[in-house]
Amino acid sequence: MRNSIKLLPFFISLFLFSNCSEDSLASDAKRLAELTCRSQKMSMEIVSKPKSMDMNFLSEANKLVTDAAILSQELKDKYKEPEVAQEFSLAYLKAFRDCQ
Repeated sequence: MRNSIKLLPFFISLFLFSNCSEDSLASDAKRLAELTCRSQKMSMEIVSKPKSMDMNFLSEANKLVTDAAILSQELKDKYKEPEVAQEFSLAYLKAFRDCQ
């Protein structure tokens, strides 16, 4: 009984950590998907109306593409374990589908 009580904090922290990492993965995937979706929508606007774009719009679109590329690389480094990378990819695809 005494050993069980000693292990309780360990199991609680393990449970909380695993939930936080799943939440983090889903939130990272959603953040990248939203950024990618926004940059694609802006790119489509540029292609469809190239003459009507002002420099502010083009600058913002360029910043979004750059931010998406940087975030993508950071997340590839963060989720490089094969199982976790696959889990991230699935979460990203789901989030990207939801944003379109």
